[in-house]
Amino acid sequence: QRTIDTAHLFKTQRAKWSKCQYYSLRQLSFCLLEREMNLNLHDPTEDAQVTIELYRNHCLETEKLEIAKKKLVEYSTKKKFPDFRIHCRFGQCSGMYSPQRCLCG
Repeated sequence: QRTIDTAHLFKTQRAKWSKCQYYSLRQLSFCLLEREMNLNLHDPTEDAQVTIELYRNHCLETEKLEIAKKKLVEYSTKKKFPDFRIHCRFGQCSGMYSPQRCLCG
């Protein structure tokens, strides 16, 4: 497999029949690497570095991945994540992964 999607690797599901919870790269970095990504602008280089670090630290062993997912669920349940939404100067739709935030209809 040549492409690895962290959104799918780290998705969690609280109950058997509930919807999956997906986490943004900023949330993964905040929770699992304990650092905030650049809040002022989007930096693809930083995205790549964080993704590689997440993969190396948490995805190579099933046990570590499960521990990471439990930590993500805890942060989500206890509302420990800050508001990471980036507000753009331009009318950009942010509904790609969250239809309730769709701006374009």
